[in-house]
Amino acid sequence: MSKDPQQENQDSAEKSGEMSGSNPAELLGVGASNKDLKMQVSQLEAALETAKATIDEHKDRELRAIAEVENIRRKSQLSVEKARKFAIESFLKEFLPAIDSLEHAMQAAENADQALLEGLVLTEKMMMEILNKFGVEQVYPEGEKFDPEWHEALSTQVTTDVEANTVMTVVQKGYQLNGRLVRPARVIVAKAG
Repeated sequence: MSKDPQQENQDSAEKSGEMSGSNPAELLGVGASNKDLKMQVSQLEAALETAKATIDEHKDRELRAIAEVENIRRKSQLSVEKARKFAIESFLKEFLPAIDSLEHAMQAAENADQALLEGLVLTEKMMMEILNKFGVEQVYPEGEKFDPEWHEALSTQVTTDVEANTVMTVVQKGYQLNGRLVRPARVIVAKAG
């Protein structure tokens, strides 16, 4: 005997419902009591709140990660700029004694041959032009107020010719590299008498 095709479909649907372990009517809450429905709704609401909290936490983590990456990028960029600006600082510290020696030679040559003196002056001028191209500047504060950040006082001298705490004499020039002090100017400072 053959079954009616409609009956076969219904039997098949019932079997698949049994196999899946849930009845579609039960999933939809058909035939469930109000108490059961309220409990299911509250469970779904709790699950929804948990999901929203998880999403918010993930968004917060994402924003923090983006901010951290931006901070690292900025710090790296500043570090590279600083390294580029001050890369020659150790070279400059080694080179300054040669400039000092040249200046001493010029002072000694003032009473000697004029051609020698002119050669020394031109050599010093060329050296300073090269250093200026790389951001090196002299600190020569004669006549300025003494600044312990930029000047090193070797001694004080009592005088009435200039105002107290003024640099009277520069014994050794100072140097700065891109605004950063490499060596302070060594000076003699006026003292009120």
